[in-house]
Amino acid sequence: MQEKEIVQKALEFTKRKLGNEKTGHDFWHAYRVWRLAKFIAKKEGVVQTLEIELAAILHDIADRKTFGEEKGIEIIRNFLRTNELSNEQIEKYVK
Repeated sequence: MQEKEIVQKALEFTKRKLGNEKTGHDFWHAYRVWRLAKFIAKKEGVVQTLEIELAAILHDIADRKTFGEEKGIEIIRNFLRTNELSNEQIEKYVK
């Protein structure tokens, strides 16, 4: 799967999961964090940004204000598995 496709799926997934969140940790917060992370990565000359982008998009799914750390990590793991990331890649994201 192409990196852009995975990022797009992560955005859609986060919108479904956090779309109605009322604590300020909603989809639009994740979207702003993602945009800022991409901007900083570009300014710093980072070429491979998939890790940065997915971390920015998915970060609040494992927050105590949303699903909680344990359940959130499992939700993220399942999302990454269904999008063909390797176990090694998945473990990087859920550390």
